[in-house]
Amino acid sequence: MNTMKIKSTSKIDLSHNIKTIIQKKGIRKTDIIRQMQLDGIPMTKQRFYKLENNQANITADELAMIAKIVDCDISDFFCETK
Repeated sequence: MNTMKIKSTSKIDLSHNIKTIIQKKGIRKTDIIRQMQLDGIPMTKQRFYKLENNQANITADELAMIAKIVDCDISDFFCETK
């Protein structure tokens, strides 16, 4: 099965948007990682760090699960970065 990976662009910085939303919601990264693992998404601290710092492309499954955990719409991650 192919995994769709999503990458940031010059206008939309997914890693920045993910980090900002998580901070605004006040959710600990360790809680997000743990919930993702419980829901069957293989996530480590190292992988999450790379996603947050734009060092790796996020998969559609990972992005959807983060949106579910932080209780936001997946489209919130695609707002243009100022």
